[in-house]
Amino acid sequence: EVPPEYPFIFYQVEYHHWPGSQEAEVLNQRRADLIRLLKNEFNEIFVGGMYFRKAQNNKYNDCRTRVPYDHEIYLSFVKKAAVVISTNGFGDSFPWKLAEYLKLGKCIVSQKLQHELPQPLVDGFHLKTFHDLDQCIEICRDLLKNRTKARELGDNARVYYNQYINPKIVINKFINQSINS
Repeated sequence: EVPPEYPFIFYQVEYHHWPGSQEAEVLNQRRADLIRLLKNEFNEIFVGGMYFRKAQNNKYNDCRTRVPYDHEIYLSFVKKAAVVISTNGFGDSFPWKLAEYLKLGKCIVSQKLQHELPQPLVDGFHLKTFHDLDQCIEICRDLLKNRTKARELGDNARVYYNQYINPKIVINKFINQSINS
């Protein structure tokens, strides 16, 4: 599988097979609802979906991704995507993919983060945040129409990564703080 040559929205998540976990079921369902809405609204402009590593769940067959579970292939899709979507994890945890998206300078549409960062990500400057699924669709639609804004968000995301997340920068800050204290 190779990424499309046209601008597309990318959202790919793992199905969490944790029998008896209500939180896993709620997370899977919330993500499936978003995938179904994206597929319905954007058709071939949306790429991604849900992948299954440990177990299948027929309830989500229509959400299955065509992108194989392979990190290099996954990254090729992320790099080519015009817009990437990020959603919170268990306990509304910080999405691990977000740092990757920032590093790659992607135009990010993210579920509102529930936890504070030392330096806040600014909605409309580093990324666009959504509070509900309809708002996510509306933001994606607007960003696909406004490529300049999408590029600006991606550029600002990369700057944020380089200033606040890049391991070399973070380690140097800690070393300098410890030397100067």
